[in-house]
Parts: sequence; C-alpha cells; structure tokens
Amino acid sequence: IFLKELNSRGPLYKVAAVQRNIDAELPVDLSDAGMPGIDTGSYDIRVTDRDVILARWDVPVANLTAGIYNNLRVLQFQGTLVPIRRGFTVVKARIGGKSIIIANTHVDNKGNQPTVQATQAADLISELNSIDLPTVILGDMNSGPDDLPFSPYSQFLAADFKDAWVERSNDSSSPDNPDGNTCCQDKDLGNEESELDRRIDLVLFRSSASDGSSDSWRVRTHLIGDQPQEDPIQPLLPIPPPYIYWASDHAGVATELRMR
Repeated sequence: IFLKELNSRGPLYKVAAVQRNIDAELPVDLSDAGMPGIDTGSYDIRVTDRDVILARWDVPVANLTAGIYNNLRVLQFQGTLVPIRRGFTVVKARIGGKSIIIANTHVDNKGNQPTVQATQAADLISELNSIDLPTVILGDMNSGPDDLPFSPYSQFLAADFKDAWVERSNDSSSPDNPDGNTCCQDKDLGNEESELDRRIDLVLFRSSASDGSSDSWRVRTHLIGDQPQEDPIQPLLPIPPPYIYWASDHAGVATELRMR
C-alpha cells in the first residue's frame, strides 16, 4: 500500500531489502479490555513486523545482508510466550559514482532488560565494521542522547558515527519542538497536544576508514509529522472536535547527505 502510494507521486521506488522480524499469531481475550468501539470476546490476532529499505528505481542497489539479532526479549501475553524478534537490513548503493552502505534497523526498547538492546546495537556495529565504505544507519533505535553510556546511541557514536540532527547545517527545528523529539504520541493518536519528548529515531553516518573524517559530509535534516494535521474525515463523523490527527506515534526524520 505504502509503495503504491509513494510511486503514484513520483519518482518511482523499489524494494531494496526486507527482513521479517516479529511474526506472531495467538488467541486474545478482550472481554475486560474496555476498548471503545471493539466488541468484547476472543479474537485471533496476528502481528507481523518488517524492516524494509526502499531505493529510487534508478539507483543501483545490492542486497548485502539481513538477519535477526540473537539476543532478544521474550514477553508473556495472556499465558503465551512471544519472542520479540528484531532485525536489520544492509544494502550497498551506487550514488554519484560512489558506493555507500545503507543499514536499517529497529532496535528493541530497553524495558527492564537494557542489555538486550545494547547487544543488538553492538551486533550491528560489528557487522558494519567489516565493510570499509561510507555508511549510513537509519532507524528507530529506542535510544537517544540522554541514555546511559552503554546504550545503542552511545555505542554508535563511539564507533565514529555522527548524528545527522546534531550535525545538520540548517535550522529545521520548530518552536514547539526545538530538540527534534520524535517519540511518542498516544498509541491511539488521540492526544490533542504533542507528547513528543524523546529523540530516538535517528540518521547516523560515518566515512570509511580510508576516507578519514566524517567532517567531509554536508548534512540537512528535518522532521516529518511532528505537527498535527486537520482531519477532513472527522467532521463528517459523530465525534466532537478538535478535528486533528497525527500521522504516526513517531515523527519521521528526513535527511539529505552529501559527501564533499
């Protein structure tokens, strides 16, 4: 659905890499859920999560690797153990006559087991350290500048990655979100005022070891979806105003990187 909508606006994009992560199906009893608009009773619910990299159709891309992290959390949901599988994808793209590595991941949230997400980040860094090319990492890291020293964010910086929001040359912050926070609106997106209070969705980059400093990059970045939109449908429904919506519980990060 997303790819079809994206391609309807041009230019055309293609799927460069896919990694299926969580894929769980189980019966769920919603008798005591108290969820408005949803009938109580038993349901068969399936959750499928993927990491995907899209590339513009005219960019040559090679799918290098993808996988599931070995270290993961296991949650118990109504008596059923559900492994929270997280993964990554890595491709090599040829842009402007240069090869560049693009990696995508969704690192687990720390919950009460912060060592899980720390190990996942370490595994991805180890995978990328074997490739001596300029590298960009994209994703929801569930980690930001205010986290502990062993957090994913701290590990990426220790591995010589730069944070695009920090390194940006343009002033793209809005007055009500000067820190570029990307997480999180209410799960039902029903909040009237923004509740973004953490910056955990990141674009990170570094030069190859042979190229030297990452200071040779020109960086422009801004957020998408951190401001409320007027909903054209809600006024037609029997619900009270305000008629606003959020695109997602997270804001997106759009970044332009140029190697000088």
